[in-house]
Amino acid sequence: MPEGRIEVVISAQDDYSASLNRFKSAMGDVGIKAERIAGIFTNLRSSWLAVAATAATVAMTINKAWDLAVVAAKFDEQKTALQGLTEQYGLSAEQMLSSIESASAGTVSRLDATTVANKSFLMGLDPAQLEFFTGAAKRFADTLGGDTVQAFDALTTATQTGQVRLLRALGVIVDLEAEYKKYGDTLTLAGKQAINFDTIQKALGERMRRMGPDTDTAADAAERYTASMGNFSLAVGEFLTPVLSTAAGMLTTMLDGFTKIIKFVDRPPMTLVER
Repeated sequence: MPEGRIEVVISAQDDYSASLNRFKSAMGDVGIKAERIAGIFTNLRSSWLAVAATAATVAMTINKAWDLAVVAAKFDEQKTALQGLTEQYGLSAEQMLSSIESASAGTVSRLDATTVANKSFLMGLDPAQLEFFTGAAKRFADTLGGDTVQAFDALTTATQTGQVRLLRALGVIVDLEAEYKKYGDTLTLAGKQAINFDTIQKALGERMRRMGPDTDTAADAAERYTASMGNFSLAVGEFLTPVLSTAAGMLTTMLDGFTKIIKFVDRPPMTLVER
């Protein structure tokens, strides 16, 4: 030690080390407890997530079934209206739907056929004209693309309104004004529409004869498959409708319960932590 210098060293190593070790031990206990609590909530949350996933699956299944039932109910409503429209011709709705299915070579579903038939009768077509325009729509859909229902809407709309420009695009040439003049100034709007359908039907028939025989294509097979799937879904919906209608109240309560479960999983109650 250098002369004239006094050095005093105060050591608290032992006390400090003991305190530090006690602190570490205490914090370690807190960490272990915190991990245990976190594990409990993780397991709880996992369990609720499993329940929520099951609830969501059940809810989606019920929702899909309900959608099918709603479509079936609307079909039943449309079919009832069709029955009233066909009775004046001595036909039933089922007979008319079968006629459309035959004329379209199975490319139109029952639901679409009901819509097509109702629209046609309200336009003023009779069953024979409806069957003819369905067959014509199928032929032109094969030639120009699209499906039978789309082609039917285009043909009947153009015919009802006398849009000869659209008809010319299909190779159907008619002079409706010349036909109107044959009846003078007394011709009504309903009379003009009747002339439209009669004249254009003849022109369409001639055009299809020039197109040659109809052939079955891969596109026709795809349309038939789509129509068959639609008919199957409709049949399932018709089967489910009475069941779901009866159980509507119970299903509403069940879905409300599932909603609460999912909300719990999204934001678990913190009161459990406080206790």
